[in-house]
Amino acid sequence: MGKHQQIRLSDMRAVYHLLCETRELGRNAAAWRKHAVMGLVALTGAQTGLCMEQKIGGAINIANSWRADIGWCKKGVLTSWFQHTRQNNLARHPAGFRLASRVLAGKPFVCVRPEIIPDRDWRISEYFNTAARSTGRGEFLISYCPAGAHLHMAFCLSRTAGAKAFDRRDRTLVHLFHRELVQLINSELSCIQRSAPLAKLPPRLRQTAMDIIAGKSEKEIASHLRLSKHTVHHHIQRLHKHFNVSSRCELLPVLLDQSATPQPKIVL
Repeated sequence: MGKHQQIRLSDMRAVYHLLCETRELGRNAAAWRKHAVMGLVALTGAQTGLCMEQKIGGAINIANSWRADIGWCKKGVLTSWFQHTRQNNLARHPAGFRLASRVLAGKPFVCVRPEIIPDRDWRISEYFNTAARSTGRGEFLISYCPAGAHLHMAFCLSRTAGAKAFDRRDRTLVHLFHRELVQLINSELSCIQRSAPLAKLPPRLRQTAMDIIAGKSEKEIASHLRLSKHTVHHHIQRLHKHFNVSSRCELLPVLLDQSATPQPKIVL
């Protein structure tokens, strides 16, 4: 193991410091998740982080998971990635069923891309040449741990295409953090309280929300709904307030979760 993969005392301190900070935000379900993702991105040198949760059941539907995410800086990238997962392309992910099988086994695990798919297979896969390239994401690390008896919880960290793969140090730090974190859920860390579904929103807000899900800009929404850009902007601000978010990147995953549109599922 190279020196750059060795766990230092400062690394361990950083993990437990992040745990303490996350616990302090425990009453705010969205805030502690976002802080946890930000901390893991910083610890591992990732460009993107996602925290995904879903109730344990017979089907795995990534597109319908709750998410806290950061690092999607380029406009439209988050929308593109979510739309790709909604189109059932997880079934064509070269490691999709291997990961799903591990999740359904119900045991915690941490894996990195080279462990589950060789370089050659990864680079010629449809997923790499569509979703990964279009969003600029390449190497990934996934940490899964059951959070209680009825909930999946996973962190997914990624680096840009062409970047070095996550190493043993990254795996160890994420695993340690995740293992300690799930023990705090429902005691010191609050669970997500989902908002009312989109069907209960006023008509104009619901139409605006559906256009955001479709990936339309404010200008395109205004044209579609025959409203002024100012009115559309006001509707979007009302959606931010309603769902307690502060940006479009935070709003989109919430809208996807609340959408009444049937979601594609991978049933194992």
